[in-house]
Amino acid sequence: MATTLFPSYGKPPLFVSHPAKRSPRAAPLSTPFDFVGNLRTAEGATIRYGVARPADAVKRGSVLLLQGRAECLEKYREVVEGLTARGLYVYSFDWHGQGLSERFLKGRKKVDVKSFDDYLEDIALFIREVWCFPEAHRYIIAHSTGGHVALRFMAERRLKVDGALLCAPMIDLKTQGWPRWFAPIMVGAVAGMGLAECQIPGERHHLPSVRQFEGNCLTGDPKRFRILPELVKTNPELERRGATYRWVRSAFVSIAKLNAPGIAESIAAPVTILIGDDDRIVDAEAAQCFAGRLPNGRLLLLEGARHEIMMERDAILSRFWEAVDDMMTAGRAELKTAAGL
Repeated sequence: MATTLFPSYGKPPLFVSHPAKRSPRAAPLSTPFDFVGNLRTAEGATIRYGVARPADAVKRGSVLLLQGRAECLEKYREVVEGLTARGLYVYSFDWHGQGLSERFLKGRKKVDVKSFDDYLEDIALFIREVWCFPEAHRYIIAHSTGGHVALRFMAERRLKVDGALLCAPMIDLKTQGWPRWFAPIMVGAVAGMGLAECQIPGERHHLPSVRQFEGNCLTGDPKRFRILPELVKTNPELERRGATYRWVRSAFVSIAKLNAPGIAESIAAPVTILIGDDDRIVDAEAAQCFAGRLPNGRLLLLEGARHEIMMERDAILSRFWEAVDDMMTAGRAELKTAAGL
């Protein structure tokens, strides 16, 4: 049975059954979740979350689905529906500052965070208040930043799950021509000059409302590429601009923590890492080295895949679903072995 061990903090949060606030111009969002509500943090901010139930009455487990940077609940409809069709409950939430959760910088759409430790607190709050029911096996499926935070949480907060499937986890970043050793120094210096809240250069063309499929580094599937832009068109509040220097500085600090000696070695859960050989955002070699340090880890390099594996072409996406089924099968086999069957 999956368990969690981490201390409580602050005053108890409150459940709010209403969707996050939106402007009168925003159209209602179509969601794959049976319930969408808010958690209120001890500071009074809200974290929007969703819960999807399996199509049948059989409970084969539950999944904590963690997004990447600048994403939202509705983006992963196809994945949520595929998981519930397999008899899994799906639990997910918008990181603070993303989707319709409240932003760190009020009234601004940049992706910003004071520290990646704040993301750890998002998970802690969500697990304690929502993902705390023992529906058979418990799994984590995460993308990019979500995969990074999941690994840190499993190591630092001693979260025990029956399997984790991480798509292009941010073990390290590609620094786009800058020497890797120099990039954190440069970003830290710029942030320290009073520009921490400024957007890093080159991010504007990644905005969902303006980005083009041709030459994109996210996916080779044009239809799935359009999912987030169409959602943003429906509700402009979902759009997030580029990361700030503070976010990138915080990312480098967190990357150093994740890759520190003993961190990977402390994660006992079975972990599968999927990464594309055409990923231009995160470092595949760093992911391969990290997977080799995991006690029960493996890495699958997907030919032709870009960064967003769960948004890729059918041939690549089928490899994701194979990995999901393998994770579930392994969990059931371990349960039978423990029962002496």
